[in-house]
Amino acid sequence: MNTDLIERLKRHVTPSVLQGETDYIPEKEQALAQFYPVLLSILRKNTQRVEVLGQQTNPKISELFTEKPELKQHLLEHLAPVPQAVPQDQLEQTLNRSIQPTLEYLKLEAEASHSDVIQYVIENHKEDIQRALPTWASPLLLALGASPLVDAEPISISRGESHHRTEPAIEKKQRSVLWPIIAFIIVAALIMFFFRGCTRDDDPDDIRDRQNAAQAVATEPALLRLSTGSDGQISSCQLQLNDPQYMEILQNEIKQIFNYNIGCGTENNDRYHSTFTDQDTIPSVLKTMQGVPNASLHWAGNQVSVQAANNTDAERIATEIRNLAKNMKVVTQQPIDTNAATNAAETELKKP
Repeated sequence: MNTDLIERLKRHVTPSVLQGETDYIPEKEQALAQFYPVLLSILRKNTQRVEVLGQQTNPKISELFTEKPELKQHLLEHLAPVPQAVPQDQLEQTLNRSIQPTLEYLKLEAEASHSDVIQYVIENHKEDIQRALPTWASPLLLALGASPLVDAEPISISRGESHHRTEPAIEKKQRSVLWPIIAFIIVAALIMFFFRGCTRDDDPDDIRDRQNAAQAVATEPALLRLSTGSDGQISSCQLQLNDPQYMEILQNEIKQIFNYNIGCGTENNDRYHSTFTDQDTIPSVLKTMQGVPNASLHWAGNQVSVQAANNTDAERIATEIRNLAKNMKVVTQQPIDTNAATNAAETELKKP
């Protein structure tokens, strides 16, 4: 399966956008292929825009340029650069129709509709977006403060400005600006290297402490431990991870799936790994435990263990996990005997 996000949008979203159209099909396909990375770059920098567009039935590209409406015309001119190309009014309608299915596809990828989860998907594919971004789009996006590229200058918009800046001129300008920056970075790095060499503390105890601290970093796998009570609701939940952003996303998923407003106990520490193995499948796995009484799940490293009062429930959940998380080793433990556990607790209380 192709993992490039832009290619997947071209394959799954473009056909639905152009369904029923007969004119300028190749030109519109090309325009959409260039528009997707521009749209995702804008959404990547603005969470509120994801929410606003997601709440509308027919969002329009003009809402991407509310701060600088004149940039919409620049976009259309670049996507339809010659007179015999798609008429701009048709092209704008096509782009408008592509926004909603693109957002729906991102929700499908994220397996959730929260704007922060969609942002996370876009962030994880920023290399795909940057790779597919047309050269002409970088200054346009920088004018919005939304470009992932760092080596382009924003468009300066004025009424008398010509709209026909050529790409070779932009590239030449980028090279002339880039070389002094590279030279400055190299000089700064050399100065820092010599300064640290002159001022470092070679005390043996300090060196040993630094080495021990370095060895302690990321020594434990990320951990998710979750248990349900007799009513199938969460009775305990613990989350240990060195990624505050994904920890918040997972917390929101758990609250929504189990209607559990309290959320899990959390520990964000650099001794834990920053990702779970097959972590994109965790929300789907949690849904398999919805409403299952006296069940527990322990997800750490590349192993997940499942336990339930009913062995059939445990096997069903384990099978679902095996189908979803291909890189995880799934084990089932002996069913929980709730009566034995209750009797043992009463016996313990009666001891003198």
